[in-house]
Amino acid sequence: MKPDIGIYFEMVDAIAKSTEPSLSYLTKDWPEIEVWRTEARAKVFELLAFNLPKVPLNATIDSRREEEGIIIESISYDMPYGPRTQGFFLYPKKRKGKLPAIVALHDHGGFKYYGKEKIVSIPNEPRILREFKDECYGGRSWATEAAKRGFAVLAVDLFLWGSRKVPVESLNEEFQKRFEGLKPDSREYIQKYNEFAAEHEHILAKTIFTAGTTWPGIFTYEDRRSVDYLLTRPEVDPNRIGCSGLSGGGLRTIFLAGLDPRIRCAVCVGFMSTFRELLRNHIK
Repeated sequence: MKPDIGIYFEMVDAIAKSTEPSLSYLTKDWPEIEVWRTEARAKVFELLAFNLPKVPLNATIDSRREEEGIIIESISYDMPYGPRTQGFFLYPKKRKGKLPAIVALHDHGGFKYYGKEKIVSIPNEPRILREFKDECYGGRSWATEAAKRGFAVLAVDLFLWGSRKVPVESLNEEFQKRFEGLKPDSREYIQKYNEFAAEHEHILAKTIFTAGTTWPGIFTYEDRRSVDYLLTRPEVDPNRIGCSGLSGGGLRTIFLAGLDPRIRCAVCVGFMSTFRELLRNHIK
């Protein structure tokens, strides 16, 4: 298969090959693992270039329901920008003591209309969402399944997904025209939004980078804020917090586990690679 950038692939591949990963743990014998962790994390945070002042979560429980022995709470909390983050906090109704917890990270999937709902079971699930779960998750809502197995689970919408997506009404008229005559939440509307978001993603990424920050800086900030929320919950054992996700959620798993020492276990699914291996045909 020919490379996505044609004749200029050799140039970027040579750059990637020659760039020494000086902070890789495998490059030298580090005197102490904590010395390496401290130095490497500091450099990553510097390059992510997304440093915001601390703001309170102002978290609320907005509704609660029970399903097959688990409690599912709709929760929300503030961000320093954009709308409140909405999510689900799930845990077994019958439990003894504090629970091990999972930050459940939803995928990218080319499906931005929904976020947390892609991995949590919801009532009256739209057919288009069921089809997505059939294709990507074997028809299962894995965050819900984890709660049934004894975990406290937090699944929230990431920047640009679900409750954090870009509202159509906030866009310029050129983009809004694409949705004329479509009923919000209809299959046609959702498909059109996902198509729009795939295109608009590149505009957003360029805008973010031009402003002087990074997209990974934003999503790692938001995922670390999810850990902040878990630590406010009396059901959670603060010494047993893990994270997991598929595809884009797998990428987020790698970043979150590497940058937040409060994460004690991480399971990455479908995103296990080096950046050089992505250059030829996988930068989309």
